[in-house]
Amino acid sequence: MSLPSAMREDVPARAVGVLLVRPPRHLRSLFLTRAETLIVVGSVVAAMVIRAHYLFAGNFPLNDGGLFYLMTRELQEAHFRLPLTTAYNHAQIPFAYPPLGFYAAAVVASLFHVDLLQVFRFLPAAINVTCVIAFYGLARRLLDSPLQAALATAVFAIAPRSFIWYIMGGGLTRSFGLLFALLALRSLHDMYRNGRYRDVSAAALFCTLTLLSHIETAYFLAFSAVMFFLWIGRSRRGVIESAIVGLATILLSAPWWLTVMLGHGVSPFVSAAQTSGSLLEGVLLLTLASFTGEPLFPVLTALALLGLLICWRRSRLFLVYWLLAMFLLDARAAPNFATIPLSLLAAIGVTEGMLPILAAVAPARAVGAGKLARIASTAAPLVLVLLIGCYAIVSSIEAAPQTLGSLTPGERAAMGWVDANTPASARFLVITGLGTPASGGAQIGEDRGRSWGADRTTEWFPVLAGRVSVATPQGYEWLGEALRRELDYVAAQACAQADTDCLDAWSRQHGETFDYLYVTRGNAADAYSPDPRGCCGNLRRSLSASPEYVLVYESASASIFARHDAVFR
Repeated sequence: MSLPSAMREDVPARAVGVLLVRPPRHLRSLFLTRAETLIVVGSVVAAMVIRAHYLFAGNFPLNDGGLFYLMTRELQEAHFRLPLTTAYNHAQIPFAYPPLGFYAAAVVASLFHVDLLQVFRFLPAAINVTCVIAFYGLARRLLDSPLQAALATAVFAIAPRSFIWYIMGGGLTRSFGLLFALLALRSLHDMYRNGRYRDVSAAALFCTLTLLSHIETAYFLAFSAVMFFLWIGRSRRGVIESAIVGLATILLSAPWWLTVMLGHGVSPFVSAAQTSGSLLEGVLLLTLASFTGEPLFPVLTALALLGLLICWRRSRLFLVYWLLAMFLLDARAAPNFATIPLSLLAAIGVTEGMLPILAAVAPARAVGAGKLARIASTAAPLVLVLLIGCYAIVSSIEAAPQTLGSLTPGERAAMGWVDANTPASARFLVITGLGTPASGGAQIGEDRGRSWGADRTTEWFPVLAGRVSVATPQGYEWLGEALRRELDYVAAQACAQADTDCLDAWSRQHGETFDYLYVTRGNAADAYSPDPRGCCGNLRRSLSASPEYVLVYESASASIFARHDAVFR
């Protein structure tokens, strides 16, 4: 569509000009800086509000983190020397996790005399908010204009997948990993563009910190670095700089991985590497468009897909290929890391897709109209962007109320009873019903189809109850038993809607014995099941009627049954 010459203006200027209704041309660059600052500051504030909404809903770390909490406590007890193993679930799991997050939490708790549980509650979210600022630095380098970078930062701040798995207790390591990966990517970009020594040093430092924070994020950073090299670093100098950064990362992280290898060999790392997901899973995730994690209409995803189409049509393919690489090379974590290119693409979709259309249509309607009508038509793009932003914020606040829940005081009291009233050698089967068809109900967003990774009861039980949980999967990836433990867990949770025969069959088929059964109850607000009566009604009725089980504890949050032979053994 062609515009009258008097009404033609460049799209970025018009996109910002809606704020002050066509500012004078010589002031546009100055105002762009102000608008950019306003958007970025607003993005950080929005990120804080969204995350605080979940954090202050309870007084305990969100969702998971039991394993990492115990490991951090063990690190404190060892006077900050890496233990050989962790006592979690009495499984002698290698203390092989990258330890930077544990050190950070332990130092904060020790220096400021803060309860370690509260550190696990707040520190992951604080680091995740910092990631928003780090993302902006990367976006300024990867996008064409400051406005695009600011809008991309806004999308990243409110996209559910940019925070859901980072602000929970177990997000302690993930949040540090993401922060340093964003800083590393920015430094790598500067290194390949400018070749300055300080950029090489910064890239080496942040790559090392990423590896010391989270292995899966380090893998994401590694293949992303390769793509950055192929995009802007293909030169003799780029090869040398890449080699320096890689070698420095290996050497600087050696105190950690060498300690682990001297105690356990390479087997923990080999075992952990087998849990990243398959190529088929990545293709399936792409097919299902499982991107930003928005629970209602995925408006941010729609804008990102518009940006993807624009980039594809104009042969600007780096972000497209980067996004594809995430799903094809690391299906397990791809939806989380994909928020980075998706946010960048969404900004392109707004500035090069949506706003130009509005800029072309609105003036045409305003020709011959009064001054007020022209102002209204000029402000229309801003109003639309603000409405989309408000909708996305509300959507994010409702994205994962169940996944980002925390253990209730009642459940913690039940686990405390177990610690005080059962033999130290007792073995428990924990039933929550999570991952079964009944647990999904009509839930939306990240709460739909949750699996063992969102089962806070099963993970925290070995820590708060101090007893073995025979179907807890967490930590077993370092022992090469991840798949078996996941299968054990899924089969056990299927008994939530069955009877005692299911428990007996599970024990025979999976070779696990147990002395006690911990069954989640709760109400509609805190139970995994959408059933207002709580979880596992059929199983609890069957257990109460069975002569082989004895009810030894019951509250509004949990029922605990002992096997008859365990009580009178």
